[in-house]
Amino acid sequence: MTKNTRDKIIETTIKIIENKGIDSVNMRDLGTEIGLSRGAVYRHFKNKDDLLVTIAVQSFAELSTRLSKLIPGNSQAQLINLLNDYYRFGTEHPSIYDLMLKRKWTTAEYRDLRPVAMRPLEILREFIPNTIDSAIVFSFIHGLIELTNSDHVEAEKGLDDHQLLISAFVSKLY
Repeated sequence: MTKNTRDKIIETTIKIIENKGIDSVNMRDLGTEIGLSRGAVYRHFKNKDDLLVTIAVQSFAELSTRLSKLIPGNSQAQLINLLNDYYRFGTEHPSIYDLMLKRKWTTAEYRDLRPVAMRPLEILREFIPNTIDSAIVFSFIHGLIELTNSDHVEAEKGLDDHQLLISAFVSKLY
């Protein structure tokens, strides 16, 4: 294999998650798909949750990198761009988004996840330092992503244009 085995396991798992969902990840089948012996996957990850939290950490880091590129200032337009990019990430990768934000990861067991999972909120707080206001914005964008990912964006509800909704929401803040 040209890629290292650990990276190949992660890459294949992400494809499975994106195509079939989180519940479709099976360590034995994963090893077979990659061409590894039955126990080889366990040499890299102690169990399925260890593998999934590794993907969640990488995904939060990727999202944070994307968002960090949008914050050289603090304007209304930049906040709109940031929320639009956050929205795109969540709707372009719905299963990965679910892995990142819908699974309950224990802090004691997965200490590496918390700091990287907090980074998108910290980036948002560079625009909106007030904790309550940033929590409201965070809740709004997550709600909009959830509505989209569950196919509840009907025009008659006024939910069919995420860019318009984000712009209108931000304009009420500024």
